[in-house]
Amino acid sequence: MLILVDSLCIVLFILGLIGNVIGLIVFSSRRFRHTTYSHLALASFILNLLCVFRYSILLNSSTRKWMSIAVAHSWLNCKLYRLSSCLRILSAWITVFWVYERFIYVSNILQSILIKRTWLISYKYYYLTFISFIIILIVTGPNVYFYIPQSTNITLSSEKILSVINTNVSNQSLLFLTSTISSVISNNNRLKDDFNQLYAKTSTHCSFDSNISPKWRAYFQDVSYGFNYYTIRCIFSELIPSIAVTTFNIGIILRISKATCQFKHIIKKKRPTTTTIRKNTKYVTKTTTTKITTTKTINKRRVEVEDAFSGPKTSWMNIVLILHSCLFFFSSLTHTIVYWCTSNALLSYWVSVIILANCSLNFYVYCLSGKTFRQEIRRLFKRYRSKLSNILICEHSSSLHSGRLSANTEIKLKNRKFRFTCKM
Repeated sequence: MLILVDSLCIVLFILGLIGNVIGLIVFSSRRFRHTTYSHLALASFILNLLCVFRYSILLNSSTRKWMSIAVAHSWLNCKLYRLSSCLRILSAWITVFWVYERFIYVSNILQSILIKRTWLISYKYYYLTFISFIIILIVTGPNVYFYIPQSTNITLSSEKILSVINTNVSNQSLLFLTSTISSVISNNNRLKDDFNQLYAKTSTHCSFDSNISPKWRAYFQDVSYGFNYYTIRCIFSELIPSIAVTTFNIGIILRISKATCQFKHIIKKKRPTTTTIRKNTKYVTKTTTTKITTTKTINKRRVEVEDAFSGPKTSWMNIVLILHSCLFFFSSLTHTIVYWCTSNALLSYWVSVIILANCSLNFYVYCLSGKTFRQEIRRLFKRYRSKLSNILICEHSSSLHSGRLSANTEIKLKNRKFRFTCKM
């Protein structure tokens, strides 16, 4: 199981690194640079990239040991590690803002309200930043403030000491050592304490301060439903974002389907019948001017009918957003179900793997659902490939030019030597 999770973390780390970096390159291009949607997409890709690094390090067994040592021996590393737990919350709420932006785009009522109140549009980013800061302060603030590197003394009992000795001593001297140590420890308590002090160990880990009040201790340690860290984190990072994303997505789908039906109904009324076409064709024989105009109108109506019955093209951003939100909702739902239904550590571990998969596979959801997105990737790939080929051609031509210059200088030197020998 451990080997499976380690290999899965490596695969998801590679996929997430490649996908999120390409997504950042695509959405930072000129085509998406000046839209709110692209700004939220860039923020989402950056947070997903940071989440990929965090969860890959925490879930892999070898990097987890290194991370625990690095976090435990530095005050700043401990604070940064506890602050990194807000990445999941930020990613969830950016998804909520993302869906809300698309919902405003398809809703005429909200657009009319925002047009009347321009200050909501001009200060939109400040409001989003303020809401995100308040949520992080509520959920992650106590976690960052109270957690510091703590050192605890681990004292080995006589049974553990004997087990350690049994693993390190040969079979011939095993009986003699165990019998003498057990007799000495049982007969003399002072020697027992000295022996325990000799084998005492000190471990350092990033934990909450031991001097905090019992209420704060219960706030961090209690896992059941109530006023504690785990419940508040589940509500703000899983429940509320999942409900908001689901509600906005349902509104987007209903609005798109309603607009599609209205559009088809209007075009059906405008569709020219055979009688109207015959009436228009009666006047074609009168003059050449009327013939040209009627043929133009008939052709225009035919084009309108063909465009109408081919169906209105749904924006690929809406399809991408729905798939992205479904992936987010699946990871949030599994995390919530595991938290409320069971306290199994193995299930919680696999929920973290699902969160890592969610952060890694967002880019590939874009590639599968958006034709325009794939075309933009191809265009950028061709542009960078042409730039790379031009650089290679320039380097090759410069090397040839330098080779010719060196050959010319060698010929000149040989000529000078020949002239010098002739004079001698």
